[in-house]
Amino acid sequence: MYELTLVNVTALLLAGIVAGFINTLAGGGSMLTLPALMLMGMPADVANATNRVGVVMQSLTGMQGFYREKRLEAPSMMAVVVPTLLGSLVGAFAAAFLPEVILKPVLLGSGVCQHSCRPNSSRFLKLIS
Repeated sequence: MYELTLVNVTALLLAGIVAGFINTLAGGGSMLTLPALMLMGMPADVANATNRVGVVMQSLTGMQGFYREKRLEAPSMMAVVVPTLLGSLVGAFAAAFLPEVILKPVLLGSGVCQHSCRPNSSRFLKLIS
């Protein structure tokens, strides 16, 4: 069981703020928040579901900001949004039914793989600025 002490809440809040900034710019903030939630003792499935709520909100907020600043072309997004939503649904169903002993290593392993295989972030940041 996990306890929400002042130290834990502060650590999660700081991880969430940093992850929100990272997610808006380049993605990958879950590399901070998901392990932080699991280190606090939260089961992997609950930590993953909790993390997804923040990811959705950060994505919507970031998308709205980029659209408002005319840095996002809505028509060209559909080619990315539709397959992403379908993949998200499949992933959500898979995560909901995987036992925690399998889910935890899959989540952590996919995070490490995502971090290792991602493109150069500094190049990405130059493109959007």
